[in-house]
Amino acid sequence: MLGKIDSPLDKKLLEVKWGEFKLKDVFIVQSYQKRFDANKVHILSSGKYPYIVRTAQNNGQRGFIEEDIVYLNDGNTISFGQDTATAFYQKQPYFTGDKIKVLKAKDNRFNRSNALFFSTAITKAFSTFAWGQSSFSEEILKQQTIQLPITVDGEINFDFISSFIAELEAERIKELEAYLKVTGFNNYELTKEEQDSLAVIEAKNVQWREFKMEELFEKISTIKLPYKAKELPEKATDNFVLPCLTSSFKNQGLNYYAPKDGATILKDVISIPSNSDVYRAYFQSKEFTVLSDAYAIRWKDKSTHVTQN
Repeated sequence: MLGKIDSPLDKKLLEVKWGEFKLKDVFIVQSYQKRFDANKVHILSSGKYPYIVRTAQNNGQRGFIEEDIVYLNDGNTISFGQDTATAFYQKQPYFTGDKIKVLKAKDNRFNRSNALFFSTAITKAFSTFAWGQSSFSEEILKQQTIQLPITVDGEINFDFISSFIAELEAERIKELEAYLKVTGFNNYELTKEEQDSLAVIEAKNVQWREFKMEELFEKISTIKLPYKAKELPEKATDNFVLPCLTSSFKNQGLNYYAPKDGATILKDVISIPSNSDVYRAYFQSKEFTVLSDAYAIRWKDKSTHVTQN
C-alpha cells in the first residue's frame, strides 16, 4: 500500500484492488539526452526550459538554462534522480544534470492529473534502498515493482487514480481555506509598509549581488553529547526536553530530545541538516542543540543566543 493518508479517503485506498507492476511494464526507462554539468552552465532564475537535477526540492528544478533544444527530454514524463531516488512529474520538456533517468509512460492516459500518484508509488517503492548510484542502475529500475490500483481485469485503474487525486486536492484546498479563515488570513490586506516594499522591488530599485557564505555567516561550534537522545513522536518527557538537530529533513531536522545538562543550546540561528548531497536550511526560533550529521550557522554581525550548560 502507498501508506496512510490522514483523511476520509483512507477508506477508498483500502477498498480498491491493488496489483504489482514492474517499472519497465509501465514506463520506458530512458537516459537523458545530454548531461549538463551544473558547474559549467549558466543557471537562470527564469526561462523557458527547466534544468532538472537530483535535488529533492522544488520538483527537482534547480533553475532554467538555455541550451540546444535538440537535447531536451520529453515533457509529460517523470524525472528520476539516481542516488537520491527522487521522482517528479515534469509537464514540459526539460534539460537534466547528472544521474537522471527519464520515465516515459507507455499508456497515453498518463498525464498531470494522475502523475502525482505514480511518482508517489515510485518513491515508496525505493524508500528502503540504500543511498548510492549502484542501487539505482537502469536494470534495477526496470525490475523494481510498484503497487497501483487495478480494475477487475487486472489493468491499471486510471479512472480511480485520477478521481482520487482530484478529491485529495479538493480536500486539501478546503482544509487550507478553513485554516485561513480561522487565522484571519482569508481576506488579508497588505499594510502600507508592505505595499511600499513591493513597490520598491517592482520599480527595480533594489540591487542584488552574490556573497560567499563565509562573508555573512560563521559555523557554531558544538559539543558532542555523551548520551543517546530519545525519539519522541509527540512531546518531550522527563528530563529529555531539548530538541536535537540531526540529518533528517522531517520536522525541520528536529526529531529527538536530549537533556539540557552539558548541551550547547542554540536559538535564533540557521540550522542545516545534511543528508547525502541534498541540503536544506531552516531558521530555528526556539532552543535546540545539534546531535549529529548537522550544524548551525549564525549571522556574523549580530549577536546570537548560544549557551553552554
